[in-house]
Amino acid sequence: MTAPEGTSVTLTAEPADGLELSGWGGMCQSIGGCTVTLTADADVSASFVQVPLPAICTGLAPDVLPAATQTTISVLDSCTPGLSTETGELALIGFGNGSRTTAIIDVAQRAQVMMHTDPMQSSSSADFVAQRASFMEIVRTPLPSDGTASGSPSQNLVVAAFDANTFSPSTTFVGRLVMAAIPVGGSVGASAGGAILAGDILSITAGGVSVARHQICMLEVTGNIAWCSDREAAGPVYGAAVDQFGRTLVITGGDAPGSITAQWFDGSGKALTGEFLVIENFTAGSDTWFEGRALIGGGLVVRRVDQLNDPAGHPYRTAQWLFAIDAGSSGMRAPPSWLQSNTDIAIARRGMGYAVLAMGKPSAPCNQTIQMLAPDGTRCGSFTLPLAAGSCRTEDVALGRDGTLVEIVPRELRPANSCSWAFWPSALQ
Repeated sequence: MTAPEGTSVTLTAEPADGLELSGWGGMCQSIGGCTVTLTADADVSASFVQVPLPAICTGLAPDVLPAATQTTISVLDSCTPGLSTETGELALIGFGNGSRTTAIIDVAQRAQVMMHTDPMQSSSSADFVAQRASFMEIVRTPLPSDGTASGSPSQNLVVAAFDANTFSPSTTFVGRLVMAAIPVGGSVGASAGGAILAGDILSITAGGVSVARHQICMLEVTGNIAWCSDREAAGPVYGAAVDQFGRTLVITGGDAPGSITAQWFDGSGKALTGEFLVIENFTAGSDTWFEGRALIGGGLVVRRVDQLNDPAGHPYRTAQWLFAIDAGSSGMRAPPSWLQSNTDIAIARRGMGYAVLAMGKPSAPCNQTIQMLAPDGTRCGSFTLPLAAGSCRTEDVALGRDGTLVEIVPRELRPANSCSWAFWPSALQ
């Protein structure tokens, strides 16, 4: 800067995240503040060092990121987040031109080992979960109303298990069901993998009458049914989540207007609680649901998710953390203070801590930041996923079971009518 002779200038150090001031140099030879009286031209420097991390952060601090690999699939107009198995297979799935295309990548070799395209009705939707060594999908296709009751289930649901070598449709339901992944590190009912389905299943009674049964089912890794149990709530299922030890919370619409209820089940389908109230006077958006994330040591933290459209008409999601809850309890508490709106979390580093994952949004920095937290929320550093300078309409960052980070490449940075993904192999293993 330039200033009149005799001006007194005070400089302040503002360390970047994870750094602290170690001292001044040049005309300021101090550790604290720096004030210089300009009787002549003056040079001043500031030195910064890494803040020592607490012992609880051991093994969580970010390493140097591996180089990213980018994969593009053409003739697609809708891209899903990538998901990877614990054995290092990455599934990249997109929709377009009346079909669903799946590419499976060997993460260690950074090489595609399979690409498969299936016809898919434009009115259908699908969800996917990763297993320890395979993947599972549920495809929902609308059906005409069965005419038995207003609001009766009207979707045909086909569950299939697949990997790089086989694709095996295994179970078919008629109803309305949501799928919940069983997280890394599960034990009871979770050690072999699988997934949870919760909702309404249409069944035919002995008298030939179709009845909607309110149920929760566990699927084995093959997609076959391990068990089904009845739920208490008659309202629609708005979300389901599984904690570290295979215990499932099903979130439903209550009897009273604006009420949201829930019920806990253990890993064998036994009800741990009855239906209980979690929210009163709830106001939903045009497209709202609930998601839970497993907490280290058991229990869940639950968030509200709303889907919106950006100015170009492309969907993105916002999220607000609502409450934390212990498994088998009907008592809720405030979510941890270290959780921020419009972020996601995943258990990382073999269960040692959390990765706070960026969610996509309009006009955000193209290079998104990942925070690493200890189980108690202590900040253990951060790193940036390098894509491009400037701002973008970003997409969600996902963390695979093997620690691979995956991000859908923003539309501005990929070819038209295609899906592109960038992935950082085993970055948080």
